[in-house]
Amino acid sequence: MNKKEQWKEDLETKIDELIDIIKDVNLFELLLSINQCLLHTEDEDFRDRVPVDFMPKYSYLIGLATRHCDTTVTDDFVPSFDLNTVHDHLDQIFQMYIDLWSDRPSLSGSTAEEDMDEYQIGMTSFLLFLLQAELGHTDQFVERLKAFSAGLDKDLTDITGLSADIISKSSVEIMKLTEDRYNVFAEDFRRILKPAMDLREKWLNGDITDQELLNSRGKYSVTQEELDENTSLFLNTFKIKSKDITERVGPDIGVFLEIFSCSKEINKEYRYPTDTNYLLRYPLLKVLSGDSEIFIPILMHNFIQAVEYRIEDMFIEAGKDKKYYRNRDSLTELHALKYFEKVFGADVFKENYYYVNDQFTENDIICKLNETYLIVETKAKNIRIQKPHMEM
Repeated sequence: MNKKEQWKEDLETKIDELIDIIKDVNLFELLLSINQCLLHTEDEDFRDRVPVDFMPKYSYLIGLATRHCDTTVTDDFVPSFDLNTVHDHLDQIFQMYIDLWSDRPSLSGSTAEEDMDEYQIGMTSFLLFLLQAELGHTDQFVERLKAFSAGLDKDLTDITGLSADIISKSSVEIMKLTEDRYNVFAEDFRRILKPAMDLREKWLNGDITDQELLNSRGKYSVTQEELDENTSLFLNTFKIKSKDITERVGPDIGVFLEIFSCSKEINKEYRYPTDTNYLLRYPLLKVLSGDSEIFIPILMHNFIQAVEYRIEDMFIEAGKDKKYYRNRDSLTELHALKYFEKVFGADVFKENYYYVNDQFTENDIICKLNETYLIVETKAKNIRIQKPHMEM
């Protein structure tokens, strides 16, 4: 067995081990664990509790879990899954890809300078694709969603039955509802623990003795009923029903939930980090809870981006992809121009500047700094659905 064949065998083994860990975990529970974790990104110890490059790794985990985990949601469900049980496997699987690319001079093994230079470019592009999540803040993504929809409102309404304003408002209100519910859960959790925490603080400060602490334990214990009620608040944080959001958005929310949600079958062939994770092109997962449908946010940090991806896919399905991309690309150039103007000044930039070099060529932005010209090419991210391959 050669080195590459051994790598493939080791990769398959490691993925199978990860599947064995998560296969008995409820998908709702796993999504709860990840979304709760990501709600605390500003905590001082957050980086100590998550893997390096945690977003691509959690995205992969969710994609894999969609294939192998049960999605049934019951009212008596008690979450117990610990994300730490999968961190080592996620790290090892992603590290295997890094090792594969860094352990050879070129794709063919050639040490020719041209082959090595080409390989370095490919390696950089691949590792950025594998490890880097889309950067930005929620407010920026909301602004971009509104901007990209501008000028396409009629097409958007024809395709979805919803205006750009309704889509944007529905997305934001679902995120706000989830945040409001989580804050209620967190405040209730602090309330039921406060007497015990205050007592502990007194003991740490030397205000009470060890014996007084022991004598007070029963007095300040948390009842099972309080814990059950708090758990229920936590579970309801990420359960979205049409009636929960109708008052905030209006009757169109039902249409939004159907169009912007998918079932677990969307990822029926997902296995490798390099496979297309179709799940992440939807903001919501539709599951059954008893006789009713509920909608679960897949990744709160990816919610607005997923709405944008879904709109893009619907334009493609409707045969209007060229119009969508023209609108998106021109707006991306405009945003880039504004950002460069803020840094360097508005008087040194030009949009769509052409020069003759055997043919007319377009430059998106040109910046003149003293006697130096900076040519800026803007790229609006265009995710192309490609045939899955475990290496590329």
